[in-house]
Amino acid sequence: MSTRIFGNLFYHWPEKLVIIALSLMVSITIFVTLAQAGLVLYQAIVTEQSFLNHNAFIKVFGAFMTVLIAMEFNHTVFTAISGSTPTVKVRSVLLVSLLALARKVVLIDLQDYDYTSLIALAILIAGVTLAYWVVARFEPPPENLQPVVERLRALFSENVEKKPEEENHKTMPLGTPPS
Repeated sequence: MSTRIFGNLFYHWPEKLVIIALSLMVSITIFVTLAQAGLVLYQAIVTEQSFLNHNAFIKVFGAFMTVLIAMEFNHTVFTAISGSTPTVKVRSVLLVSLLALARKVVLIDLQDYDYTSLIALAILIAGVTLAYWVVARFEPPPENLQPVVERLRALFSENVEKKPEEENHKTMPLGTPPS
């Protein structure tokens, strides 16, 4: 009994406090980043000769991607708060990493990097993608999707076990119309 109280009270409670504090800080960061993205958009519209300028578009899109990354990170932390145990899921961290790498690919200027850096970035993207695939393949589905997964498994197992009827699979000579 003492280990259960120790495990729940003295381990998860400080961890939840840290996650709540982190979530609040990330929320503040999201609002600041959103304001910066609005400022970048305003500057691109007002000061640039044309909003269709590629560099202005890349600046604005990069600012929006930064807001999306921060929001996904906050969602990851918020999910950890609302769970029964305050743990951050590996799948969510890998998803945030993929978003950050996608932002990097969008913002990259090919003239500023040599080919070895681009190859390293491609290997990094492939590694994180492979890790995400492995985790998504072998991690059990969330509790709220468990009934759906069970129904799908039952549906597919019925279709596999069911023998096709002989009437539906008759062979006909070529040129004969179906009856």
